[in-house]
Amino acid sequence: MPTRTKLRAGVKSILKLAAPIGAANLAIVCSGTIDTIMAGQTSAEDLAGVALGIAVATWISISLAGILQGVSPISGFAFGAKRFREVGDSLHQCLYLAVGLAVPGLVLTLQTKMWMAVAETSGLVAEIASQYLLFAGLALPAILCGRTFIAVNAAVSRPAASMFVTLGIVVLKIPVNWFCMNKLGFGGAGTGLSTCMLSWLALGAYVLIWRIDPYYRAMRSRRWCRPSMKSICIQLKIGVPIGLSIFFEMTSYTLMAIFIARFGAVSLASHQIVANLVWLYYVVPFAVGVAGTVLVSQSLGAGSPESARYAAFLVMIMALFLAVAVSIINFIFRSEIASLYSSDEAVQKMAVSFITVASAYHIADAVQCSGSCVLRGYRITLIPMLVHSCLLCGVGLSLGSWFAGLFPADPFSLGALGFWIGAAVGLAFAALVIGPFTLASANRQAGRRVLNLHLN
Repeated sequence: MPTRTKLRAGVKSILKLAAPIGAANLAIVCSGTIDTIMAGQTSAEDLAGVALGIAVATWISISLAGILQGVSPISGFAFGAKRFREVGDSLHQCLYLAVGLAVPGLVLTLQTKMWMAVAETSGLVAEIASQYLLFAGLALPAILCGRTFIAVNAAVSRPAASMFVTLGIVVLKIPVNWFCMNKLGFGGAGTGLSTCMLSWLALGAYVLIWRIDPYYRAMRSRRWCRPSMKSICIQLKIGVPIGLSIFFEMTSYTLMAIFIARFGAVSLASHQIVANLVWLYYVVPFAVGVAGTVLVSQSLGAGSPESARYAAFLVMIMALFLAVAVSIINFIFRSEIASLYSSDEAVQKMAVSFITVASAYHIADAVQCSGSCVLRGYRITLIPMLVHSCLLCGVGLSLGSWFAGLFPADPFSLGALGFWIGAAVGLAFAALVIGPFTLASANRQAGRRVLNLHLN
């Protein structure tokens, strides 16, 4: 195939997967954006309380959902090898795992007194955050099971199913938020109740689609599978490092929010605005990266490691190019973006400085994110986990604390902004490690006569 034709076909394959994956994840992130905006328009205290609640709840749910991502390369490999029944079996085992993970996750989410003590938050902000966490805990089982369906849908080249469900949920988000916040009188915490209700509705939709869509007919098991410790352990072997990677990344976000809460409601509200923006922008490289996971795992299942290598290289290049474009737009319109999130002038002013740093942050994030996703297709998950633990939590958070002025005789004392600068530096180091390692791993696998999917 001529180079130009091959390039066009490769880009088309990535975009065909990435577009609905991105739309689905954008809808999920938009739910948090809607919560942030609606709480911010109520009061600074509501925004701060919801910000703290979202930080803790997201840290727990996304970390646990990361473990479930182990099903994606397994299902993608089986789909590429045309062993369709194994896809349904993997889904069943992952649902068992999701329910099991929801139990400790629920217990941890409901430790509201502990979270408020760690954040040194009291009064109205603590009350709103505690109510939000209660509702978020009740939503957790539905969120984890829903994430399982999202992962499998993407792995079998059917991400549009997840996209339609999540877009439908985001359409309902504003009216349901308004009802819970105003008619039920929960204020900012009502956004958490809305999330709980809509998460269970989404899960019902995923189950219905799996049962009635003819596309999944060959994948559906004739009967419900019993738990298989062997299958669950295989998923855990791949998924636990993914979950830990996300855990360390989310830990840096959560601890940032907790430490920034000590600087006051304005700093915390500004941080939440930028944290939400970062997650919003993250959807782009993540969607391209997940497309890479799918294409790599399917190519390996079909016995074509050369195609997997080509997909890996193309995914990395596309993610970097799109990240640069997004960062430029973010920097140019930083003032307008801040005013959209909050009507408070103090919050807007501080958020603008945070958004400036976020522009550089996003470029590094795109490289490490897309690289980590591609490595999942090769079932290499340990190295990214070690990088995230050392560089994001270790280097990034330590530098952030130093820049913020939390250490005695600190020469910087940049306040909350210091945490974002430290995080950007740590993420840049992570990108410099994961990016080259991903390309080297793809080259190494393509040069093997026999596939080795246990590189880590």
